[in-house]
Amino acid sequence: MSDVKLIDLYKSYDKTEVIHGVDLEIKSGEFIVFVGPSGCGKSTLLRMIAGLEEITNGTIQIDNQIVNDIVAAERGIAMVFQSYALFPHMTVKENMSFGLKMAKVPKNEIEQRVNEAANVLEIHSYLDRLPKQLSGGQRQRVAIGRAIVRNPKVFLFDEPLSNLDAALRVQTRIEIAKLHKQLSTTMIYVTHDQVEAMTLADRIVVLNNGVIEQVGSPIELYKSPKNQFVAEFIGSPRMNIIDLNESELVVKNINIPDQSSKLGIRPEHIVIASSGDGKISGNVRHIENLGEHLLCYIKISTGAEITAKLDVNSSISEGSSIHLNWDRSQTHFFNSSNITIKHN
Repeated sequence: MSDVKLIDLYKSYDKTEVIHGVDLEIKSGEFIVFVGPSGCGKSTLLRMIAGLEEITNGTIQIDNQIVNDIVAAERGIAMVFQSYALFPHMTVKENMSFGLKMAKVPKNEIEQRVNEAANVLEIHSYLDRLPKQLSGGQRQRVAIGRAIVRNPKVFLFDEPLSNLDAALRVQTRIEIAKLHKQLSTTMIYVTHDQVEAMTLADRIVVLNNGVIEQVGSPIELYKSPKNQFVAEFIGSPRMNIIDLNESELVVKNINIPDQSSKLGIRPEHIVIASSGDGKISGNVRHIENLGEHLLCYIKISTGAEITAKLDVNSSISEGSSIHLNWDRSQTHFFNSSNITIKHN
């Protein structure tokens, strides 16, 4: 196991700066997830750690060794890509052993490593198949197996589940979590899917426009976001943000901290109320029945739209008026700079 340190890291393409002074310490054996919207710099940062992108400025350390000038093959890392990158003319066994053969690892050791990885990933029965004879999920496990046999210091995953269907994404996500527990190796994982981030990570790094907005455990980011960007990005559906300057209706019976500009409520914390108890009223524009709950899109009296995650047995219909309340302890407030100023 190895730790990874990013110290005042910058990356520019010509005059365009895409990574802006990133500082991050990743503990040995930790599962870290980089998450953020498209173009935020998460894959670029991962490729810099891998040695596939040059560093404009700053320092990367792996296992207390500065690796800025060390080529990718000698950094002790293994990377799993979004595309499986398997050789189509080679069997699963040949794909998994190819890198070891190039490194002139003894044949008996190659055999042992491949068998051990195949057993861990439950792909032993596929070793003699070609990639075209495998499903997408099986191919991804082969790609992961190819990384495992190298016994790397650090695993890097670049959106490895993006090409899989919904059911396979869940299954493979569970397998990656189990793999981390078995190997206890440092893993850095890039995704735009915050559900993957929440379910896999020991800590999540939320990136936006090349800077780190917040680092913390999944529950910490969910309950105590540092700013409006993190608050809206973590959680599905996203947090409702209501401008306090647009209406006095939402302040009824709520203690508003000084300098508050916006109020945040997560859809899952909203409940239907009687007209006298409701803090917000509006009209139901659309309802999505997801079986276990309803997602209701509501236009409130200010003209803004909010989403409520309600009980599937709720007696509501599209076009009807509705009164809403929420758990006051789950209220978030933001100032005019979109920084969190209080969690009730």
